[in-house]
Amino acid sequence: MHFNNHAMSPLHYTIVQPLFKWKILCLDDLQMAVKCPGTRSNLYKKIDKLEESKFVGSFIDPFTKKKFIYLKDEGIKFFGEDQMTPINKENIYHDSISSEFAYLFNGFPFVRNVMMEHEIIKAFPLIGHRPDALIEGEHKQKRIPDGI
Repeated sequence: MHFNNHAMSPLHYTIVQPLFKWKILCLDDLQMAVKCPGTRSNLYKKIDKLEESKFVGSFIDPFTKKKFIYLKDEGIKFFGEDQMTPINKENIYHDSISSEFAYLFNGFPFVRNVMMEHEIIKAFPLIGHRPDALIEGEHKQKRIPDGI
């Protein structure tokens, strides 16, 4: 694959792959998701190249100072993820929080599946209200008899 007259390395594709599911991730979560070999600066250089190509964008949360990475329209088209809803600049803060919490829940042992909005739309096309995320899990608790 090529972008901006440069060959795309497998690492570029590996970096954007988690964004197909989570839509937007902070750098720490993205680095964990891709299990990026090498230093953090190596990841940052690759992300800078993707930003220059207009495939990904970023935003810094004014409260936590975390940098979030997301696929832009060009990246969605280039990688063939047409079903994915692009990030809306007006809702970017909300989307970043939704994805961050969903990604966090995904790591809990009682969670079986986490679906993001674009996955919910595919799985339940007739759904009226679309939640930001759907978390399926199990809770093992002894049932306490009524009246105690």
